[in-house]
Amino acid sequence: MGFFDDDYEVTPTGIYAAKLENCTLDETKADPKISVTYKLHSGKVVWQNFTFKETTKKWLAWQLGVIGAWGIARDTCTDAENQSSVARACLDAIGKKIGSYYEGEITHREYNGKTYTDFKLDREMTAQEAKAFTASVKTESKMPPPPTDVHYTQKDPW
Repeated sequence: MGFFDDDYEVTPTGIYAAKLENCTLDETKADPKISVTYKLHSGKVVWQNFTFKETTKKWLAWQLGVIGAWGIARDTCTDAENQSSVARACLDAIGKKIGSYYEGEITHREYNGKTYTDFKLDREMTAQEAKAFTASVKTESKMPPPPTDVHYTQKDPW
């Protein structure tokens, strides 16, 4: 495969143990975005991107709640009306969870003829659970999809 080829091996769908490895904040666009990096028990790396805007609020509350960052950020954010302030508070809270383990689900979506991997968190795990964890194939997702645009109308996941 050449340097400019965009073919890559898609991670198979299923349930995985993942270790939170890193998080970064990008405030160069209109809406701040946090990128969270996880290393799966299989050795592959996956990312979650959280864009802070009104249409993604429920998704943020759910997924950042699993990490344990949403409640901390809500309690420590000094300007809840400012999306950048909320994103920075979440980034600080996520940073404290680096090294933590989570159970998450890999699903696929098609866009412009390409297959993309989505990763959704289900719950936090202990290190012992993560060590003993093996992937299992799921036939039907139990989690709602992540938002893809401003027309996100997914029902509340609770």
